[in-house]
Amino acid sequence: MDLTSLFVEQITARLPVVLYSLPLSTELVCLADDAVYSEESEFRFIARPFSEGSEIIGFKGDFEVSTEVFGACPLDTIPQQHREPDAEYLEMINNAVEMMRQGSLSKIVLSRVEKFPLGATFNLINTLKQLRLQNPNAFCYALYHPSAGTWMGATPEVLLHKESRKYTTMALAGSMPLDASRNWNEKEQAEHRFVIDYITQQLRDLKIDHLEITGPDTVYAGSVKHLCTLFAFESDSGIRQMADRLHPTPAVCGTPYHLANATIPQLEKHERELYTGYLGPVRGDEAALFVNLRCMKIEGTSALLYLGGGITAESNAVQEWNETEWKSETLLKVLRNL
Repeated sequence: MDLTSLFVEQITARLPVVLYSLPLSTELVCLADDAVYSEESEFRFIARPFSEGSEIIGFKGDFEVSTEVFGACPLDTIPQQHREPDAEYLEMINNAVEMMRQGSLSKIVLSRVEKFPLGATFNLINTLKQLRLQNPNAFCYALYHPSAGTWMGATPEVLLHKESRKYTTMALAGSMPLDASRNWNEKEQAEHRFVIDYITQQLRDLKIDHLEITGPDTVYAGSVKHLCTLFAFESDSGIRQMADRLHPTPAVCGTPYHLANATIPQLEKHERELYTGYLGPVRGDEAALFVNLRCMKIEGTSALLYLGGGITAESNAVQEWNETEWKSETLLKVLRNL
């Protein structure tokens, strides 16, 4: 059975299925389940929504198959359409900036949802393969679960990578277009420092061993580049304990955490669902969990793209809109070529 038929059959039967490919890998792994399972110890792939207290959804992998993805096909150069900023989005950003200037909120991450119509030729598996080939450094996936719907994405952000006692994580915050030639400005560097400080404090509270911090450096993700700082350490803590202690970082929520987390649903007009949650494979003493960025939910004949950015008191609403436009290109440059 080909992967497209398998995915469609699982959705029709309302049974979980996930396909994923790790960064710098050409292997595409598929896990399909015969039932909806709830025992987390049996899961070989997990996904946690953004909202605090949300239940993990999991994939056991009653059936597993893998295939190789080869040969990046050149995409047609279809010009990016420069959309006028949405008035509601601009108002949301301006309200957040005013709150920060008057209160104790230092940073908040806010998002919007953009609907893209899918043509009759849309094929989820082919789209995933193109995302893999066009974004070799990203974690690429497509999943269906009856409690979450159908999602796919190509995220550049590692939440946690675990091998035995050895862990790595990253601070990924501060963004600019890939072709920008300027230096990182103070607003972007401040955004990044918030995440570094948060992760460092959380790791110290967990009493981890042998912490090594590298960076910040500039990394590239599709049509965007980011500031990135890497953390390597050792710990006897389990992957879920560590993940839930770190997530959500100020890279996807804000700081201070509790105030930012309470403010997001007051300002955003949508539920984030799996966007800015985390997901990835977990097998024995090894795990690779990623923050769910550059992602979209498939609903009927539309793709709902979730796009966000970090807001500080120095933010300009139109510039923040433009940042979400750059980020949308990871998905749109593939969708426009279907």
